[in-house]
Amino acid sequence: MKKGVARGLTSLAKISLAAGIIALLLWKKVDLRELAVLLRGLDLRAFAACWFGYGLLFILSARRWKALVEVQGIRARYGALLGFCLIGAFFNNIMPGSMGGDILKAWYCARVDHSRKAGAVSSVLADRIVGFLSLFAIGFLGLVVKAPDLADPPRHLGAEELADHVGRALVAGGQHHQGAVPLGAVLHPHAGGGEARDVVVLDQADLAAHH
Repeated sequence: MKKGVARGLTSLAKISLAAGIIALLLWKKVDLRELAVLLRGLDLRAFAACWFGYGLLFILSARRWKALVEVQGIRARYGALLGFCLIGAFFNNIMPGSMGGDILKAWYCARVDHSRKAGAVSSVLADRIVGFLSLFAIGFLGLVVKAPDLADPPRHLGAEELADHVGRALVAGGQHHQGAVPLGAVLHPHAGGGEARDVVVLDQADLAAHH
């Protein structure tokens, strides 16, 4: 009976702590009026898809970590490891750096088998390394896919076009300080979505012709 009461009080304390931290973050870091405006324009289908994808990420991450934990000889339930992942993600978001959650994951995992604390720490480190390598592989694949776009040759400006761009920049410089015109929109008037797609290269001949 006493153990049940103590466990209930511990759970209540954890929930209260989490709720207090979330409330503090909302009060200190979030403009609630702006948040309300964003929520009113929220696409519920896209929001649900994001939640599903984010949840799936934790499910797969916990499955990967379980495989690494079992290699260390630690017999931990999948549900417990999933909970440790969620706790670690929560503290990664509120603590400086990105290792606070990993420390908690290792600590909770070590509590499962006190004789294999080193194995618990090793499993967390290995999980972090595997995640980094996966991210690197995804980035490399994206680079390969976008390589043809990145290989476009730079475009040279003639003297007249150079003078036009310089004039636009000077005009925009004055208006930009008044908040009227974004400087990038004038320098790259044909770039969509604020993205400059043309790389301007000036050689000595262009500069000599301009002068």
